[in-house]
Amino acid sequence: MASAHCASIRLTRIFKVTQHSATLSAITNVIRDKAKDLLAVFFFMSLMVLFLSLLMYAAEHDAQPDKFKNAISALWWAIETFTKSGTRGFYPITTLGRIIGAVVSVLGICLIAIPTGIISSGLIEQIKNRNSGEARNKEHCVDGDNRDNEKGDDK
Repeated sequence: MASAHCASIRLTRIFKVTQHSATLSAITNVIRDKAKDLLAVFFFMSLMVLFLSLLMYAAEHDAQPDKFKNAISALWWAIETFTKSGTRGFYPITTLGRIIGAVVSVLGICLIAIPTGIISSGLIEQIKNRNSGEARNKEHCVDGDNRDNEKGDDK
């Protein structure tokens, strides 16, 4: 019982550290700033999965009526293929179905790649902004020191 209590204390310490982490704060800010872009990507991907699952149903229903019973089973297949979970173990056997399956698989990769690119570019923007702000502050401090020295020379 005591070890479970110690583990929970350690876990809360980890959460406290993440609250003060500049990196996690930056990632949170980027996700908040890029929320519209990320939602647009997920919305587009959802529409594509829906559309392709309906195409898959049309292509595979006659060839595999026991597997692609209705549009919902085709949608479930598309989601499994899209997320690479593949728990049901059925796959297309027609040529058109295989082409649609390949497109759904590539879209599954895009589901990870595109948001990753959006978040990465946002982090780069934040780093550049932070570095340019630090450079401006250093210039201001140096300029201020020079002005103080010039005033001191006049005395």
